[in-house]
Amino acid sequence: MAKKVKKENNSSNDDVLIDAKDKIEKFKDYFNENKKLTTTIFSILLLVILFFSARQLWFVPSNEKSIKSDMVTAETYFPVDSFNLAVNGDGQYKGFVSIINEYEKSFPFYLNSKSAELAKYYAGISYLNMGDYQNAINYLSDFSSEDIILSSLAKGCTGDAYWELGDIDNAIKSYNEAIENSSNLFTAPRFMKKLARLYELNNNVKEANKLYNKIKIDYQESHEAKDIDLFISRTK
Repeated sequence: MAKKVKKENNSSNDDVLIDAKDKIEKFKDYFNENKKLTTTIFSILLLVILFFSARQLWFVPSNEKSIKSDMVTAETYFPVDSFNLAVNGDGQYKGFVSIINEYEKSFPFYLNSKSAELAKYYAGISYLNMGDYQNAINYLSDFSSEDIILSSLAKGCTGDAYWELGDIDNAIKSYNEAIENSSNLFTAPRFMKKLARLYELNNNVKEANKLYNKIKIDYQESHEAKDIDLFISRTK
C-alpha cells in the first residue's frame, strides 16, 4: 500500500510540472505572437517609472530650490506692507504672481512644490490688503497646505474677502470651513468671532450669541476671549 501511495504522489507532481510547462509555453507563444504590442507596453511602463523617479529625485527638488530663491525678495516686501511690490515685483526681482505663473507652466514638475503653494498664500493675503478681493479669493482658494495654521488662515481670509464683496453666504461658508479645519487656539476663535459678528450684523443674534459663548467656554485663553462678555451681553 505504501508503494502505491508514493506512485500516486509522483504522478501528481508530474502533472503539476507538465501543467507549469504548458503555461510557460503558452506565455512564450503569446509573447512571440504579440511581440510588438508587449514590447511597447513594457517600454511605456519603463518610461513612466523612469519619469516619476527622475521627477522625484531631481526635477522637484531643483524647482523647489529655484522657487525659494525667487521668493526671497518678494517675501521681504510682504512683512513691511509693500504688498504691490510683493505681488508684482519691483522691476528687477519677481513678485509672487510671476513666480506662480512661471512654475505652474512647468507642470507636471511643479506638483508638490510647497514654496509655490506658499506664494499663492502670500499673493492672496497681499491682494486682500490691497483691496483686490476677487484676486484674493482666487489665490487663497487655490492654496493648499498641510499646515493647519496657514490652511485655516487661507480659508478664513477668503471669508474676509467675500464679506468685503458683500457675498455673505460665501463669507459664512468660508468662516465655517476655517473653524472646522482646525480647533487651534489661534485661528478657531479668531474666525468664530468674525462669523459671530457677521451673524450679528445680519440680525441672527441667536447664532452670534452661541459662538460668543463657545469662545468664552472653549477658548478662554485666546485673545478673542478677553472682551467676550461684552459681546455675549449685547446678544442675549
